[in-house]
Amino acid sequence: MKNYFFTILLLCTGILCLSQNRTTTATTSFNGFHCDGTPGLCAIDMEQNRAISNSSITIYDTMLIMEIEREKLSDKEIKNLFKVNPQIINNSKKYYFKLDNPFVLQASLCEILDTGKSNIAISSGTYLIKITKEFFTITFNIH
Repeated sequence: MKNYFFTILLLCTGILCLSQNRTTTATTSFNGFHCDGTPGLCAIDMEQNRAISNSSITIYDTMLIMEIEREKLSDKEIKNLFKVNPQIINNSKKYYFKLDNPFVLQASLCEILDTGKSNIAISSGTYLIKITKEFFTITFNIH
């Protein structure tokens, strides 16, 4: 009976391991601006490319989750991200980040994320910004 139970336990553990989404994380820098200074994305750089990292990204199959540290964003960056004065951000209100065009991650960042893909793109769209005490979190769709 013990062997039967142990075999079932091993099979269930193996199935759970296979069904888990593979996740990888990289520390990054984010400022919420297009390269031309308008709201959006210009770059999501690896931490060594900027003096201060302020975010991390995690890949889950078809999603890229970006956690941005609130205390490491300037008032200007927060205003650009939310389109309102940082002092009047209401944690219970819904805010969105609009991405007009797909955004392709740098090949070197894709390599660090070790997803097996050399080209990862964030889909254009409007994305909810989840607000907590420490983070602004945006869950992007990727392809």
